[in-house]
Amino acid sequence: MYISLIRAERRSLNLISLFRLMRVSNWIKNIVIFFPVLFDGQLTNVFSCFKCLMGFVVFCLLSSTVYVINDIADQESDKLHPTKCKRPIASGEVSIVTAYILIFFLLINSFVLAYLYLTINAWIMLLLYLLFNILYSFKLKKIGLVDVSMIALFFELRLFLGGQVANIQISHWLSLLTFFLAIFIAFSKRHDDVLLSNEIHKEIRDSLKSYNLDFLNAIILLLASVLLITYLLYTISDTGGMKYNHNFYITSFFVFLGICRYLQLILVFKKGGNPVKIFYSDKTLLFYCFSWMCLLVFFIYFK
Repeated sequence: MYISLIRAERRSLNLISLFRLMRVSNWIKNIVIFFPVLFDGQLTNVFSCFKCLMGFVVFCLLSSTVYVINDIADQESDKLHPTKCKRPIASGEVSIVTAYILIFFLLINSFVLAYLYLTINAWIMLLLYLLFNILYSFKLKKIGLVDVSMIALFFELRLFLGGQVANIQISHWLSLLTFFLAIFIAFSKRHDDVLLSNEIHKEIRDSLKSYNLDFLNAIILLLASVLLITYLLYTISDTGGMKYNHNFYITSFFVFLGICRYLQLILVFKKGGNPVKIFYSDKTLLFYCFSWMCLLVFFIYFK
C-alpha cells in the first residue's frame, strides 16, 4: 500500500512538473486573441467567439511548446540563475527526453486542432510564431532591443490571429496599443533583470550588455507616456472609442491608474521580473484592470 502511495505521489509530482514546464499560468497572455471580438462588439456572436476560443486553445498549446524549447535552450544558463534554476529542466525534475516527447505531443495536437478549426492564414501565423520563437530562443534573445521587439511581435501575432479566425479587420488603434503595452512590459522585465544582475554581480542574459538602469528607466517612462497618450487619442477618436459612446474617455482613468500602479511595482517595489505573477497577485492592479474591463464592456455593449 505504501509503495502504491509513493508511486501515485511521484506521478502527481511529475504531472505538476510538466504543467510548470508548459507554463500554464502564462496562458493568460493569449487572451489577446479575444481583443478583436471584444473591441469590435462581437462578444455576443457565438460563431466568432467559438473561433477565437479554438484559436486560444491552439495558441496555448503552441506557446507551451515554445516555452519547453526555450527551457531546453537555456538549461545551462538557468542553472546559474537564482530563481530560474528551479525550472523543471534546469532542476532535473524533467529529463530532456521527456521534454522532447512533450514538444512532439503539443505540436501534433496544436496543428491538428488548427487544421480542423482554423484557416490557412491562421496556420501561416502559427508557423511564423513558432519559427520566430525558435530564432528568438537560440539567437535573437541575445541581442539588445531586438529581444524586446520580438516579444512585442509575438503579441501582435496573437492579436492578428484573433482577427483572422473571427474575420475581423484589426484597427490601427488596437495594433498600436497592443504593441506599446507589450514592449512596455518587456522593457519592465529587462529592468528587473538588470537589477538582479547588478545584485549578484553576474550577467543573467546576454542582451543585458545593451542595457543599464538609466536607459531602462528612461525608456519605461517614455513608453508609459506613449501608451497612455495613444489610449487617450483612441478614446476620443471617431474611429475609436467615440464610435461606441461619447463617454468612452472615462475608461482612460483606470488605464492611467493601472500604468501608475505598474510603474510603482517596477520602480519602487522592484517587482517587474514576472509580469504574469504581478497580474495574478497584485490586488490593486487587478482592481484597476477589472474596473477598466467592466467600463469597456458597458460602453461597447450597453450604449
